[in-house]
Amino acid sequence: MTRNKKSTEQVLLKELEARILTGQMSPGDFLPSERNLADELKISRPVVHNILIRLEERGLIHIIPRQGARVIDYKKYAPLSLINGLVDCYGREISHSNRDAIINLLKGHTDMIIADISRSEYKAKLELVKDALAEAMREKDKCLRAEAFVNLYKTLAQAAVNPFYLAFVNSCEKALRDIGVELVERDSAYHTLLRLFTSLLHQLKTNKEETAYALNETIFQLIFDIWQ
Repeated sequence: MTRNKKSTEQVLLKELEARILTGQMSPGDFLPSERNLADELKISRPVVHNILIRLEERGLIHIIPRQGARVIDYKKYAPLSLINGLVDCYGREISHSNRDAIINLLKGHTDMIIADISRSEYKAKLELVKDALAEAMREKDKCLRAEAFVNLYKTLAQAAVNPFYLAFVNSCEKALRDIGVELVERDSAYHTLLRLFTSLLHQLKTNKEETAYALNETIFQLIFDIWQ
């Protein structure tokens, strides 16, 4: 393949990847057929086929013979390398148009972390999260409070030994810090959030996984409410 063709394929790969990562296409949706994609993107069908194979390798779609390419939940299936695509799509700044996508991604990842931590071998590391919570509760400075908010999610990743989650938090750290700033501007919301985190930690320690999921839902509903 010539350099020009490789460049074209890479550009179109990123375009289709972005459609999925930014929520234009949801898990369960089918991409247009290879023929239709070739017409839409003005490229040959073999190039389209190569792009779809690469999307499948990245954990974004599943190619079903005689049916087509279906979008799958990349939060469950994507490899760590997908972080590069997330950073490309969202960048290190957050806008009103993509903040919900980032919060939803974080919520999905946190649900998986809850499942990971619920396994007994990770419970001993919950003291890391407890320490991070204590630090966040003591902090008075608003900027450092926002930093503590981000650190809670980093610590969850460390407790569950989940590099994908940690890489995602790192890639969106500026965006998450902005969310934290909004929280600390509303003192009662910030302390409510920390109390919810404390309860979530207790449920994980006492093997009440379903309650932990429910608490996580409440935490993110609070974050969404503040951002409205």
